Amino acid sequence: MSTPNSLTTTVVHDHAPTLATIDPPSAEVRRKGSYVRPIGCYLTQKDSNPWMTHRLSIHLPSRLLRRSPSRPFSAHCIEQGQTPMNPRRLVALKGTLNMRDIGGYPTVDGKHVVCGRIYRSANLAQLGPDDIAQLQEMGIHTVVDLRGSKEARDDPDRLPPGTDYANTPIIGNSKGDGIDEGTISRLIAAAGLPKSMLNTAKVTAEGPYYRMLYLASSYGTDAHTAKLAGYRPLFQKLLTLPPTSNLLFHCTGGRDRTGVATALLHKTLGVPDDMIESDFVASNEYLQPDRDNPDSTRFREFRSTNVFLQPSTNKEFQRVAADFGASPDEIRGAVELRPDLLRRMFRAIQDKYGSFDAFLASELGVGRTEREALKERFTS
Repeated sequence: MSTPNSLTTTVVHDHAPTLATIDPPSAEVRRKGSYVRPIGCYLTQKDSNPWMTHRLSIHLPSRLLRRSPSRPFSAHCIEQGQTPMNPRRLVALKGTLNMRDIGGYPTVDGKHVVCGRIYRSANLAQLGPDDIAQLQEMGIHTVVDLRGSKEARDDPDRLPPGTDYANTPIIGNSKGDGIDEGTISRLIAAAGLPKSMLNTAKVTAEGPYYRMLYLASSYGTDAHTAKLAGYRPLFQKLLTLPPTSNLLFHCTGGRDRTGVATALLHKTLGVPDDMIESDFVASNEYLQPDRDNPDSTRFREFRSTNVFLQPSTNKEFQRVAADFGASPDEIRGAVELRPDLLRRMFRAIQDKYGSFDAFLASELGVGRTEREALKERFTS
């Protein structure tokens, strides 16, 4: 353990960086192999300085650390890392929503998931030059796109040159989501929604509601469990991820498919179930820009969200819902993420495979050795 005499930090407060110096700092530097992990430091405090609970970008003297210049160190205060709804967990990009560092969570064996290595997000098709430059600066050189092939083709990611990109669909095909009209009718009826919601042209003009309803209704079913094998390429990428590269995975809204990927990974690394669930449902709010402003229509600027995911107080949502003859609560409630969705999924895994370990080995190619390798890489 090394403690330098001073530590220069960039304090991110409401997405505005502010330089500060801690002198002397209380920082624990953890070495592993020939490089220091991005979450090499946990900053602690003895007083109640509120900024110490914010995300920090750490720049330590080169004499103490060896690191790749393309991968800046970052750290979360442990307290902040345990709070998925803290807005400072977000990575602020202009062209998308719901981008988060999945690190910072404690594990059952007394460690923490490292920060600054694995990120989750929504659609990356609207990233501008500044956003793309930010991905480059964050060392995100590997991107796994969980969208269907038609989704990815119609709305391609905008990424830094040379990014290792892989499209590994969880649902969908070259023609669309693969959800037929009969399935849509059954889902709408089961959700207690009016028949006016069967007007496919009108509904899809507002957003991919049928896809969200299909996914939200499928947790714990045989069909959903069978699709979990689709996450194998992501886990294999993580097993071979170079130490100088960070990885981002995403779908369209960064909620169902990305949320399941995050839950599977967190469980693999040993994050407690209650924290996995909290992180999962946080997408409900992260896809609501200007959620406290009932007059806002800012959500329409993003292809990563839609009117059906906005708060019931949003006037535009109220107008759209009334046009369908339903309430905002009824429409959003059928697709809202809830902890019991993940509980159904993990119960189904237990029932089919006998254990989560057996599922990992059988479907994701993560046996005991590989699981330990993931923990070695991504917890500290």
